[in-house]
Amino acid sequence: MTQDADHKANLTGALDPALAAFAATQLGAIREVQDLAWDHGESAVWALTTPQRRAVLKVHRQGRKFSNERGAYTEWLPRLRPRLEAGTNVPDLLAVHDAHPRALLLSLAAGRLLQDLRPSPGLEAEVHERAGRFLRSLHDLELVDADPVPLADAYAMRLAAWVPRGAGIISDDVTEAVSSAMAVVLPFLVDQVRVPCHRDFTPRNWLVATGTLTIIDFEHSQPDLYLSDLVRLWVGEWRHRPDLRSSFLKGYGRQLTSHEEAVMRGLAAFWAYTTVVWAREHGDEEFERTGWDTLSWLGLM
Repeated sequence: MTQDADHKANLTGALDPALAAFAATQLGAIREVQDLAWDHGESAVWALTTPQRRAVLKVHRQGRKFSNERGAYTEWLPRLRPRLEAGTNVPDLLAVHDAHPRALLLSLAAGRLLQDLRPSPGLEAEVHERAGRFLRSLHDLELVDADPVPLADAYAMRLAAWVPRGAGIISDDVTEAVSSAMAVVLPFLVDQVRVPCHRDFTPRNWLVATGTLTIIDFEHSQPDLYLSDLVRLWVGEWRHRPDLRSSFLKGYGRQLTSHEEAVMRGLAAFWAYTTVVWAREHGDEEFERTGWDTLSWLGLM
């Protein structure tokens, strides 16, 4: 959802006719369609240009992700916006296409993804601190948890569901090591409650422009453990940049306890395991390497 012109512009014929008509009804005549989708193809994303404005059309291939993102934009983000500091934003939901193909029409935010920039250390630290404040505001939203399954049981069920998928991909020894690491997590979850979570909170979903930060891509968002939003940072940027960790947690408002660090290790192990399996299933070699590298870094293989 960036205005970066590195993506190829296409004719409006790239759109499903029903979606083209839907977008034109909301925006006016479409002059240009620009592909913004990631290579994995889990969703289709286009920047649409009309004589009056630009917008983003996001088409979900999975009903669950459509429901997640729509729910975030209709239930959480309207309550979150008034709590955000000046210059921190989320896109606006302009319209919803409920019929197949399911799609959301969103405002197009200015800027480029932080991961695609080469910011100065000062700017990078500032963005991470601002992102920490955003995440704390999201986690602090009041949530009525309608899920009857306690968090500890839910995570145990997730682990049980992923292990068979890893058979033939990940060795039994590594699987057992990951399960052991998760054994630290499950007791911690007994006393925890779900909070609103983004669940893909990384610089690849942070759009940066002069003086602004826009958080995008809420397709994974669900009520979950607050630490689930830190896993991608913990295994990624924070491994090599403790200064960014400090900036982020300063924005978040507190440091992690030693108990939380132990839990993070278990969550990271499970994340790496699922990353390898998912990437193998989808033919994403680079993402699979990331998962293996994380398992090795954690000493689990």
